[in-house]
Amino acid sequence: MTLKDKLMDDLKESMKNKEQVRKSVVTLIRSAVKQKEVDERVELSDEDVLAIIVKEVMQSKYALEEFKIAEREDFILQ
Repeated sequence: MTLKDKLMDDLKESMKNKEQVRKSVVTLIRSAVKQKEVDERVELSDEDVLAIIVKEVMQSKYALEEFKIAEREDFILQ
């Protein structure tokens, strides 16, 4: 099972269990993967998908730090 298949299964499971946060995260990652595939017109490997996941996590951490510095509690809680 590829990472893309696993992400699809996780999305289905989160929808069934009504887990909004998990569904949002998986959807974000899947859309980033799809965007890269469309832009480059290639099928991404598991390594490429993993690189996208790492990139998204780093972006989220950076944004959270910036929100803390700016004292934006409304964004931090999301």
